Amino acid sequence: MEPRVLLRSFLLTAGLALCFGCSLLTDPAVRLARCVERGSESLDRSSQERSSQPCRLGTDGGYVVVLHPQGQLSDEELIRGGVPERLLPLLRQLRNGENEQVMVFPFESPRAASRTTSQHRFARIPQLLVLEKKTPEPVVIELRKSQEDLEIASLQ
Repeated sequence: MEPRVLLRSFLLTAGLALCFGCSLLTDPAVRLARCVERGSESLDRSSQERSSQPCRLGTDGGYVVVLHPQGQLSDEELIRGGVPERLLPLLRQLRNGENEQVMVFPFESPRAASRTTSQHRFARIPQLLVLEKKTPEPVVIELRKSQEDLEIASLQ
């Protein structure tokens, strides 16, 4: 097949995948942030105070999700909050400034960890939240309305 035809086919496939929200180009942290966005939109339209949003991260195996609040936390605070000690060096490398941040560490390759701060447009991370899943099952994100905005209340 001609290179131009291959390129067009790839771009068309990638474009359709993006339109349907199933892009291979997004990483697990961005997928989680998109789930937060969908949950916040749903909660904004309702009179409920809380909402649960299931989210598939697209990992091949188990993973650890870390929702880091604004500011810095000591190693002791991170470990007390549930961050596995083996992940501390990677977490420190991924941590980007003082902002709230979503990080996902896949078991099969922790160095392939991903991060994002895009969730801050939809919901705050008021405290450190850590979830470890042994299988690629979905995360359930619980959002709640606070006095000023929406917060991520828990992960399951």
